[in-house]
Amino acid sequence: MAEYLATTYATQRTKLICAAKFPKKIEVASYTQVRSQLRAALTKPHFDCDGLDFLADKLDGKARTEIGYNRDEALRCARAVRAFQDTFNPKTFARYSIAASAKL
Repeated sequence: MAEYLATTYATQRTKLICAAKFPKKIEVASYTQVRSQLRAALTKPHFDCDGLDFLADKLDGKARTEIGYNRDEALRCARAVRAFQDTFNPKTFARYSIAASAKL
């Protein structure tokens, strides 16, 4: 409010109102807590179903104790783990073999 009252020109006031009404969005890197586990699960037998179940339960527990951004990130990561499990169902990919490529 003080900035608005301190402005001299109408264009400055318009810019202040627009900046308040449409704040800049901050981009954040999501899924930081599960990226490496999901990548590792691709090469494990049955896509590490037990380990990913444990990870999803752990993230749900973390979401219950955290607040704000940390809670939202934990919930987002838990949903990502469950979506990964639904997508990479071992029965669906039984005939495929996924492994790390050999280093040259």
